[in-house]
Amino acid sequence: MRDRLFNFVAFIGLALLTVAVSPLLLAMSVGEFFRRAYLRTWWHLKHGRYGRRWLAVYSDGVKWKEHFEATVLPLVGQSAVVVNTTSSTNWRHPRSLERLAHTCWSGRIEHTPILILFQWPFGKVQCLRLHEAYMANAKRGERGALDAKIQQLRGLLSEA
Repeated sequence: MRDRLFNFVAFIGLALLTVAVSPLLLAMSVGEFFRRAYLRTWWHLKHGRYGRRWLAVYSDGVKWKEHFEATVLPLVGQSAVVVNTTSSTNWRHPRSLERLAHTCWSGRIEHTPILILFQWPFGKVQCLRLHEAYMANAKRGERGALDAKIQQLRGLLSEA
């Protein structure tokens, strides 16, 4: 009897907590939706009208800098906004479009080097994360993952 009462009270408490927290979760979801929509619109107003659909972000890391600059950047060419986090002046300002877009879509892990594709008007924003492939190549000499990422990039470029 006591266990049933405890279970009932726990159920009611959990139900009340769910009802109390759900508006907050809904507001956060709606806020995130509008933040992403705002950043996408800002991107297309600032860069999209000039044909720049890619954001390429990398650093001066010894494991990827030379290969990234020699192989990846020529593939995206003039259709990318290129940001080197080590030396770019755009990167120093925390509210720059490039930094806000990178923070929004890259996440906290494997955030550089990365290519972010903005498709307009209603296409999905796609991220091509290269960090793990470069690390596998540098640590274990495995080029398969890196070659697969480059092939994936070529596929995305041919779709455009």
